[in-house]
Amino acid sequence: MASRFTITATSNVSWLTIGSISKNGLSQTINYEVIGNPNSSVREGVITLTNGFQTFTYVVTQGEVESVTVSSSLVFNNESRDNNITNVVSNASWSATSSVSWITLSSFSGTGNGSIQFDIEENTDQQNDRSGNITVETVSGYSQVISVTQSQGASEIEFVDEQVVDSDAATGLSFEIESDIGWTATTSTSWITTSHSSGIMVTMCLFCNRKY
Repeated sequence: MASRFTITATSNVSWLTIGSISKNGLSQTINYEVIGNPNSSVREGVITLTNGFQTFTYVVTQGEVESVTVSSSLVFNNESRDNNITNVVSNASWSATSSVSWITLSSFSGTGNGSIQFDIEENTDQQNDRSGNITVETVSGYSQVISVTQSQGASEIEFVDEQVVDSDAATGLSFEIESDIGWTATTSTSWITTSHSSGIMVTMCLFCNRKY
């Protein structure tokens, strides 16, 4: 500001403070500082300048704090699934990254409100669920994490579901069970008894308890 008189400056808000005022000929420089805006909306402060005869105002506009809102968790079954979409609500530019190889992001950045598109590979582990994260971060470093959980792989058991025998007592009858998980065998009647192992075969004894 140019003036041959000494200038004084005041602020109308606490987050805007006046520093030093230096003079070089008719030119005077007013230094000021602002505190970071913790709010989700733009705010304004006014610096009032006076030289004793005239008054001027200088408006300082400070942008809102960067924010991101996403779903905190997503749950999927074990099957592969493409073109999944989750929404992002933000007032800033953002980008997303995946923490695991089985989550592939195909659309992962934007400005303001937008969405993330991603694919999930099949979980072939029949024993364990698995989890990974999608992290959404603004340019200033503010971030939110989406926890992604996928259930364990599908289990399969194959066997002949019906067997016909004659009326005589019989021992040593058997059928094969093919399975990718552990299993146990039980009977629904007293005249069928079983002895089973943890392998792929169960041996069944029919009519062992029958008396003649």
